[in-house]
Amino acid sequence: MHWARPHVNPMLALRNIHCSNRWAEAWQQISITLRQQERAHCKELHQKHRQIRAERFLAQVEENALPTILAPAPTPSSPKKTSPAPQPPHTPAPRTSIPAHNHPWRRLPIGRAQFWPADHFTKN
Repeated sequence: MHWARPHVNPMLALRNIHCSNRWAEAWQQISITLRQQERAHCKELHQKHRQIRAERFLAQVEENALPTILAPAPTPSSPKKTSPAPQPPHTPAPRTSIPAHNHPWRRLPIGRAQFWPADHFTKN
């Protein structure tokens, strides 16, 4: 076995708990501590990511939004724009043709019973 120096003391602590038959009572405390450490680590990562996102957002605002914010407001004396005439709702084009009975997609066995013979679909 090869052990790293930082892992020796925790390993010895676990071995002492096991050898003294205190595993059941000690494991509850160990699991609580491990969960708390994991939560703290996740919270730290979450805060770090939020800070990075905030910095990126501020950089985008400085690059893109400042010129639009500082753009001059339209004057009230300018002529009003007229809206274009409303167009009728889009209707799909009617179907002009139906594929022939021997079209390739009609012979695909998708969704059909698998126990039919393969030549069943080509007889028609």
